[in-house]
Amino acid sequence: MPATTRAAIRATERAIKRVGCRVVERRTLAMSGEPYWRLSCPSHKAKVQLLDALAWIDARYLPSVQELAAELARGCRTQTDVALVIHAYVKSAVVYVPERIETFIGSGMVTLTGGDCDDSSRLALALLRAAGLRARPKTLWEPPRHVAAQVHLGDRWHWLEASVDAHPGEHPLVARDRLRLP
Repeated sequence: MPATTRAAIRATERAIKRVGCRVVERRTLAMSGEPYWRLSCPSHKAKVQLLDALAWIDARYLPSVQELAAELARGCRTQTDVALVIHAYVKSAVVYVPERIETFIGSGMVTLTGGDCDDSSRLALALLRAAGLRARPKTLWEPPRHVAAQVHLGDRWHWLEASVDAHPGEHPLVARDRLRLP
């Protein structure tokens, strides 16, 4: 196992502990050897804090994320172009799969396994950050029942909802209404 992967695993385990989540199950994906965790978090806030930390870890430690971000950004003229290409990629690459138990799969594997809103958001955040853009997770409702990525361009934050066919910058609830989703 590469040193960067071991460092990412250690950082992930520290982040899980720091936000107060409990590991329900830790497994290894047969296709890649990468670990994934099924977790129980004490609150939605802890879950979103963990998602944010994991996206930072992915952007920093996973060569696959760094290489994909560089490949997607190649030929882009502006930060906006980079954000648009990453948004389109995540929307097309991650198949929405609802989860009965919260599962955190690394950004490098979610395109193979599918995932829910936090998985597509984590990949978007990791790619945006690896490409040098400011990005954050943003939740909807209280308590939060949905999370999406936002990217900072110019002087404001823009939505990059990737778990449904949202337009770049479109608020997730506007996309839901336009698409007539429940």
